[in-house]
Amino acid sequence: MRLPSTPATELQRALRDEARSRFPGGRVVIAVHGPDTAAFAAGLADVYREGDIAVFRAHIADFQRPRADRARETGAGRYDLATLRRVLIDPFRDAAHTSATTGFQLAAFDAVRDMPAAARWVTGPADATLLVDGSDLLDFRLEGFWDWRIDLSGDADSVAEAVVDVTDPADPKRVR
Repeated sequence: MRLPSTPATELQRALRDEARSRFPGGRVVIAVHGPDTAAFAAGLADVYREGDIAVFRAHIADFQRPRADRARETGAGRYDLATLRRVLIDPFRDAAHTSATTGFQLAAFDAVRDMPAAARWVTGPADATLLVDGSDLLDFRLEGFWDWRIDLSGDADSVAEAVVDVTDPADPKRVR
């Protein structure tokens, strides 16, 4: 099904096409960075599905450390990066080499209950995209986690490969 043509979907299609041209096959992990990324990441996932491309979404907030630990941290230090890598990033990438039978978890922490979430393992095809959205995804401690980064801050000096200004969510603008 083709999504309606809006400024947001057209930009998201362009981002999808650019990422697919850089990574035409296999497993790709894309960070969608910013303070309020859920709606944009959901729209981006929709345009991937529109193109018959397998896509999975995860939120960095679902990989938080316990409240007492994260209160002392800033940036990506608030997240359990070892768990993020162990149950999501590495198994997602490894599945491209293991006939897509390796499972991965899209969440590992329940912030409401302040405890680990029940393990729910999922699998996907060898060619798939993982969108991880949330704040602090451009933190130096996450270097190497992502194949491609989209920064929704609008900051042209960002380290991300794509920078988008979402001041008006209905009409986002590509900055770089």
